[in-house]
Formats: sequence, C-alpha cells, structure tokens
Amino acid sequence: MTAGTPSQQPTKLSELSPCEVCAPRMVAVLVCGGSGYLGQFLVQHLAASGHAVAYTYATRELPPGALGADVISVQADMVTGEGLDAALSCLSQPLDVVVNAIAISQVK
Repeated sequence: MTAGTPSQQPTKLSELSPCEVCAPRMVAVLVCGGSGYLGQFLVQHLAASGHAVAYTYATRELPPGALGADVISVQADMVTGEGLDAALSCLSQPLDVVVNAIAISQVK
C-alpha cells in the first residue's frame, strides 16, 4: 500500500493490518525492557511492521538482529538513569512512543 495512490488504498478496514489501523506511518518507538518476555514480542512486531524501534535492557542484550535487522539496543539502568539519555536519542528521528515493559524477573 502506497500513501497517496487512491487506486491502491484498501476499501475495507479488515484489509488493514492492526498497525496500519492505529499508525499508518512509521513511528519511532522505544521499548524499555525490550529484552524481556513481553518486550521481545512487542519489539519484533513493531520492527516487522516497519517502525523504527529501539529497546533498553538492564543485563541481557539479545544477539544483534534477533528482534529485527534495524532494531537498536541500549543498556540502561532505570534506577540510576545511566544510559537513559542514549536510549532516548538513539533513533534517527524523535521518539513518538515510549513503552514500559520493564519487569523484575528474579525476585530476591
């Protein structure tokens, strides 16, 4: 589907993917906690839908390309804030959305 070409525009809402319905343009998204269980699925889906995606991780960076070829990973400590500036500015465009998928996976 190409924007601006009416002959190629779908005529039914059911012909659109969920991401086209809610965000018909490329969106810059930062997923905090993107290497966790929930975050991984979210990052993969957003990247596969053509969005610019970055994710933060605390201790477990995933192998390059595991969540998408152009996905950027940034180590950040959300308690101290270390790495947060880098995470907020790592994409080539301003962020549109920040998603909090941070969780404590090991209870002490």
